[in-house]
Amino acid sequence: MVYEVQTGGRGATESRLEFEGCLGNADGHLPGFLLVGLSHRTAPVEIRERFSIAKESLTETLTLLRKAVTECIILSTCNRTEIYCVTNEPAACGEEIRRFMALRHGIAQDEAAPFWYEKGGMDAARHLFKVSGGLDSMILGEPQILGQVREALSAASKIEPGRVPLTLSRLFHRALGAGRRVREETDLGRGPASVGAAAVDLVQRVKGNIRDCRVLLIGAGEAGQLAARALESAGVEHLTVANRTLERGQDLARKIGGSAISFTELPDAISGADVVISATDAPGFVVTKAMIQQAGRQRAASPLLLLDLAVPRDIEPQVAALPNIKLFDIDHLRSIGPTFQYGGNPDALGPEGGDLEGEESQCEAAALAKAERIVEEEVAKFRSWCLSLQAVPQIRRLQEEAESIRQREVARSLRKMPGFSAQQMEVVDTLTRSIVRKLLSDSIASLKSGFGMPNAGPVARTADDSADSSIAPQEGVSKSPDDWEIDTRLGIAIAQTD
Repeated sequence: MVYEVQTGGRGATESRLEFEGCLGNADGHLPGFLLVGLSHRTAPVEIRERFSIAKESLTETLTLLRKAVTECIILSTCNRTEIYCVTNEPAACGEEIRRFMALRHGIAQDEAAPFWYEKGGMDAARHLFKVSGGLDSMILGEPQILGQVREALSAASKIEPGRVPLTLSRLFHRALGAGRRVREETDLGRGPASVGAAAVDLVQRVKGNIRDCRVLLIGAGEAGQLAARALESAGVEHLTVANRTLERGQDLARKIGGSAISFTELPDAISGADVVISATDAPGFVVTKAMIQQAGRQRAASPLLLLDLAVPRDIEPQVAALPNIKLFDIDHLRSIGPTFQYGGNPDALGPEGGDLEGEESQCEAAALAKAERIVEEEVAKFRSWCLSLQAVPQIRRLQEEAESIRQREVARSLRKMPGFSAQQMEVVDTLTRSIVRKLLSDSIASLKSGFGMPNAGPVARTADDSADSSIAPQEGVSKSPDDWEIDTRLGIAIAQTD
């Protein structure tokens, strides 16, 4: 089958391109999980920004991809673009995903090829669990990724066709659980671990006393707010917030004791700043070379430090060639953050930058080791759950036989009691269902443990059943796939309430 994809992106002209679809559902002992992605570990910001997917474009991109890869979720952040899917043809599926992404973003496949990585099976699950726990982040332990994983699952669950199959939904639910455990049971992320905090730390190393610096913060979104809180904690006394929506900028400025301006005032604000930190979601450059040149004619000869925390980048890279300018982008922050000890000479930092290496403290090493153990525990649990899905056909047959006996015996008993009201009959029906379920619970647990899941909870749906939002659990009932069971009357999964 051939599909058409609308392509585009910064610097690309739109055109109609074709790609062939592939794959079906997974089979075998374990679901055929596949991860195809690129991140700060494999690709520079120049590549990551070209593959980044803005929130407003995620629905369209995922909808198009699902025409070929029906069971998939896209996780896109400033430091990674990863596609998780279930397939029984990993080689063909991986190639299709890479081809789709190249066409979608107007990038030649050969150009992007060196930056992609693939992981399959439990290796894909382990990677997502580490991502969710902040173990694969540029700033070790940063907590924002947990919310981004949750948003990826939420976005995928709202898109047709296919919604999110049970196994993929379960994968992301357990990743969220692993991430929460890392944060609750270790010291990773307890401090101000964020790109914004790392940026402020870098400013302090380059400028020395940041308190007296005139700082211009561009962007009042999530990244901008994190940077603002870090600047406030560092004691910055002269802070100006610039945002496309002035009201939002004013709201952030009030919270941190700064002032706010609109984007139209940027050139004047830059001319009066010592430090510019930009962190917007804009698709194009917010700060251009011409803008810096204009500001340079109005400012003194003092150096201007610019930090670009955005992906795609906010500040035109050619700015780095201008005199009295030090420009850092997000890749210069690798291995920099409040959770690390630092070495090196801050005076040596320049626009060409490079990674600023540091050694983890003993405390962090212990926390990291504990976090790794948590991830391995969660992977083992998830693997056992996946293996237990093999018991579902047998459990279904057992439940169906028990239900058939129950219905037959209830009907025979009710024929002997013709005076029963509808309400009384409903009580009998509910009572007998409860008895049968409790009688079967040990047998079902034994069946599931035989497939690698001891002390199993309620039985899950088969891997090729897709989640249906129309039968979502009632309010107050856990939405984790741990709490789903087979309803043999309807052939769907329902949530347990007791």
